[in-house]
Amino acid sequence: MNPTVDFLQWLGGANAQTINEGHDFVGGASGWQEWGHRQPEALQSQLKERIASLDYDMVVLDTASGVHPLSVAIVGAADTALLVLTSEPTCVVDSLVLRQAASVPENWRAVLNMTSNRMFGPARLKVKQAWAHALNEELAVMGNIPPDPGMLEAVQFRQGVLERAPKSASAQALTHLASVLPSEPRRADSQADLIAHIRGAKSGVPAAETAPTDLPQAA
Repeated sequence: MNPTVDFLQWLGGANAQTINEGHDFVGGASGWQEWGHRQPEALQSQLKERIASLDYDMVVLDTASGVHPLSVAIVGAADTALLVLTSEPTCVVDSLVLRQAASVPENWRAVLNMTSNRMFGPARLKVKQAWAHALNEELAVMGNIPPDPGMLEAVQFRQGVLERAPKSASAQALTHLASVLPSEPRRADSQADLIAHIRGAKSGVPAAETAPTDLPQAA
């Protein structure tokens, strides 16, 4: 994207940039001098007020990684935190530190990025065990996004992967997640559960009736 409106302008009341029908966009930026003078509590309060004034079905906030106070403040303004993880130890530890730094939101979920379908089960188990051991919490893992040349190509050409490579594995994975997240009746906590939610949505049958009942459920 070539943003015409940045985050601070939008916070100040500027309209978002329209991408296409139904989707608006606000760009981030690097090296803001003003950013360093912001207080986390004030930023979070202003962000909540700005979101409350909008008429959108969903607002997605993409934050920087790590536990910078301003990133934690942005996470705290959301209803749900969706962690994009790998099962690498350093990445898992970062997620634990972020969870400890952010007292809200209550809903935390994860997607395993750069994780093949074959490795999804072991990787999911590793992440869930780390959260259970360190935080005594059960993390709902929504699914995986596999390594995919289509994603790299989309980044190089500055296009969305669904536009650049709609039949790629990563585009299909993102489409599945998009169909589950907005109206998920309960947390999809395994790949089989995720598929059941998708099938239920397509068939009109409530997902709770199609999903297996012997899978661990998130609190």
